[in-house]
Amino acid sequence: AHALKLTGFEMSLSDEAHFRTSESIQISPEKVTLEGSQVRLQDVGGRPNIGAWDKADERAHWLVSIPQTGMYALQGEFSSAYGSSKLTTTLAGQSHTTTIPQTKSWFKQAFVRLGQYNFERPGVYQLTLSPTDAAEWKAVNVWNLALTPID
Repeated sequence: AHALKLTGFEMSLSDEAHFRTSESIQISPEKVTLEGSQVRLQDVGGRPNIGAWDKADERAHWLVSIPQTGMYALQGEFSSAYGSSKLTTTLAGQSHTTTIPQTKSWFKQAFVRLGQYNFERPGVYQLTLSPTDAAEWKAVNVWNLALTPID
């Protein structure tokens, strides 16, 4: 048997790998509560997503169970074929505004970091996604979200 030691380079997880770690809390579209008349849960090729989010006065809400205190990074998988748009994420009394980039189609998703959130105690928290600016809103599809503890 031989042993090798590799040094001199750094490794990090890709956005998708970081999104799918065993410690990540997956926040699926099927668990959403939608606020509005048009935005809806849809299924594309057996994969659910939140779509038809054309109106800037509509919102998406989830209840998320946080098992332990600490900092968590929120990341999402989005598509926005009509152009970039801004979402405001509110969680545990903290808000972040993030640009969702334009994607090549509704079926070519992009991973987007939605900020870091500090939880001072375990519990159930409401997560809300809402359009930031009605005048600049472009439709966004939400495919999946995940909260990952930050070491």
